[in-house]
Amino acid sequence: MVDQVQSLNELLASHNGSAPVQKIFSSAEILSVSFRVPGKTLWFWLGRGAKYQGLNITEEAVVSDDRVQDKFLHYLRKNLVNFKISKVQALSQNGFVLVGAKSRFKSYFVFIWKNHELIFSHLWLNEEGLQGFMPWKDKKILKIPEEISVENLILDQHNEFLDDAEFVSFKMESYKAREKIAGGLQTRKRKYFERKTAKIQLDLNRINGWCEIENKLLSLDPEINEAIDKPVFNYNSLSLKFKNGESFYEKKNLLFQKIKQMKKARGLLEKRLLETAEEFAKYKEKPESFISIKRKTVQPRWIVDKSSRFEKKLTQSQLNAESFVSDSGQVKIMIGRDARSNDELRNKFASKDDYWFHLDNRPSPHLFLKLNQEDEVNNKHLVLVASILNEFSGLNLSEIDMIYTRVRFLKSKTGQAGSVTPKKVKYIRMIPVQNWREILSNL
Repeated sequence: MVDQVQSLNELLASHNGSAPVQKIFSSAEILSVSFRVPGKTLWFWLGRGAKYQGLNITEEAVVSDDRVQDKFLHYLRKNLVNFKISKVQALSQNGFVLVGAKSRFKSYFVFIWKNHELIFSHLWLNEEGLQGFMPWKDKKILKIPEEISVENLILDQHNEFLDDAEFVSFKMESYKAREKIAGGLQTRKRKYFERKTAKIQLDLNRINGWCEIENKLLSLDPEINEAIDKPVFNYNSLSLKFKNGESFYEKKNLLFQKIKQMKKARGLLEKRLLETAEEFAKYKEKPESFISIKRKTVQPRWIVDKSSRFEKKLTQSQLNAESFVSDSGQVKIMIGRDARSNDELRNKFASKDDYWFHLDNRPSPHLFLKLNQEDEVNNKHLVLVASILNEFSGLNLSEIDMIYTRVRFLKSKTGQAGSVTPKKVKYIRMIPVQNWREILSNL
């Protein structure tokens, strides 16, 4: 990333030493920031984390179909747009600082990547001294003590998040390769329409063949009569097996019944063929509108307030339920106290990827565990859940037998409130602890 920082500084030096930030867009994985130099608008792309970390310079923004909005983008638009970049300072290989000014006040935007996670800070100097917004540390604006200089503060942050692992900035080619996925999906969609049309047409041809047989039956065609006399009727690749002992006229009647059914099916197939043709025409006109690739927005490290949205919903709905959140906000637990609350939690508050827990072969509340999408259930989570179920079930057992699965594998039982049929269940025995609240705080 040092090379990209050097290139940015060379651009700034060759054009009056500064450049104003004009626009900021974001995809689920990339931030694109435009700045103006004489005669040209350039963009630098910042990875939001996960597979995309580091900095790249280009002449294009994130394409409109990929754009998303979130609190991180809103903050940068409010504070980084119209910011005049005067210098870009590299922080080893895994971070950099945008140095400049906005509204006469000197500001610093710090971007550091560690373990594929973006840590972002905004520092500025005004009449009240040095202040900062560090969402990984506090959700409020912090007033920095006078004895701490901005340089030392940035250095401390860099040392805190220094990553010993080899750091590699994402390559533009790897990001744009995502477009090939969409292109491949468009090709598959086109082939799908072609196959669907061909299949409907094939069925129609078979039905039309039966309708032709009707004309020959009515005209007493000798070839058709000869085919009827056999145990299995075969004519132009169309066949119908007769029952033993059926007379010529009974067989003929069966053929007319078959043809009557085919005529009904022909109307439905003609309608399907017309609808498919119309949909295919729309696809040919604008194929990208038929392709939707949903990607989870990668978030920088951002502290979560314990009075989170799902807790407020629990309070507003007056459910007989409890909720718990770790200090980091990474672990959220919801537990129902009665059948109605168990159903409400499952249907309205839990997502399909959350985990559902219950005591094995014992009555107990339903417990829902919500983790970050990339996290899996580990031993600490299981000890925590077992301890909560032990307490809220009114038990005092030395060992807890539990079952758990994803919420998506639960099916409610008709007419039985709070009852579910779980699939893909895992069975586990855990030893509950008394200090589960302390364990939750540290997760």
